[in-house]
Amino acid sequence: MTLPEDSNATDRADEVTPETFWSERNVRILKLTVIVMSVLIVLGLMVLFATIVNRVISGKPEDTTPTISVPVPDDVSQLLDADAEIVSTAIDGSRMAIVVKRPEGHTVIVVDLRTGKVLNVIGRNAGR
Repeated sequence: MTLPEDSNATDRADEVTPETFWSERNVRILKLTVIVMSVLIVLGLMVLFATIVNRVISGKPEDTTPTISVPVPDDVSQLLDADAEIVSTAIDGSRMAIVVKRPEGHTVIVVDLRTGKVLNVIGRNAGR
């Protein structure tokens, strides 16, 4: 039994080389994929620029939420003295937390927005 001169000849037949990988079918699929992606990029850019131009031409800003003025319920206004300052508010669902700054410290007042009733007062001299 004789061995071929190059014992690696059979190993090379199994290797994937650029010549064996890039068959005519693979090249056609690659070209089609590149063309489709290019068309999608061009269409996306056209939509992007059309949207920008449309917003610049219209001149009106996006929908901004109007500021709503709600009268302070009597329960809350009784907790606010002349020296009290509302520092911040936060709304979570149907409850609002009002942070009040007073000379003796901060107080948090939790109000039910549906009823306007004070649910809780947290802080120094909270009950007043």
